[in-house]
Amino acid sequence: MNNKRMIWTVSLLILLLGWIGYSYTRPAILIAESSTGSWEASYTPVSFPNPKSLREGKVQWKGHKKIEVNLVEFKENQTVRTSIDFRSAVHPGDTLEFASLGMEPSNKTHTLFIQWNDGENSQEDLLSFEKKKRWFIFPF
Repeated sequence: MNNKRMIWTVSLLILLLGWIGYSYTRPAILIAESSTGSWEASYTPVSFPNPKSLREGKVQWKGHKKIEVNLVEFKENQTVRTSIDFRSAVHPGDTLEFASLGMEPSNKTHTLFIQWNDGENSQEDLLSFEKKKRWFIFPF
């Protein structure tokens, strides 16, 4: 009985270490938040199935009232990669997609520029992305 418990424990430990190793070798994701905490953005791999290693960018409005977004630009080293230049009504908790590319994050600077209007005045936010390594990624 004691041998079975030892085999199960060792098997689970090997599985856990393999999972951590697999997760650690996956590319990092990019995460950003505005200085006021009103916006949160991510640039991550598309979930399964993902035959072309596509990545998607999403930004979420964390404010407390409805706003209108006029411009969203995703930049890599000050070069615009994607740009959304149209008026869009955004409610609290809404998410906007700003990119769907096969481009993997590099050691370059990635930023997201957002121009929006809260009904009273026009505002701008610049979010700077940081790489985040993930420890537990499901392989599917």
